[in-house]
Amino acid sequence: MIHVLVKDLFFKSKIDGIANVLKKKVQFESDIYKIKNPTLILVDLEEFGLEGLQKILEEYPNVKIIGFLSHKRADLIQRTPMLPITVMPRSVFTEKLPNILSEN
Repeated sequence: MIHVLVKDLFFKSKIDGIANVLKKKVQFESDIYKIKNPTLILVDLEEFGLEGLQKILEEYPNVKIIGFLSHKRADLIQRTPMLPITVMPRSVFTEKLPNILSEN
């Protein structure tokens, strides 16, 4: 299951629209601790941070996590190497989203 953690309604509708075109089912979540059986997690790191990701990785070590954030959030970007996740600026994420969803 593809889980998406994002609060921004505009961005949420953009992700949902692309998923619908690709006929991919995504589950939008508001609480990282309620995610069950993920294959892919897409997370807005500015809104959700890194805190719950370590727990998810411990419970589901094979899950792929892609985080996105503003290129201005260097503080979060610098903290992400401690976790095995992919992090990219929001603009790059938006550009790559069709491929990301198609591959999962």
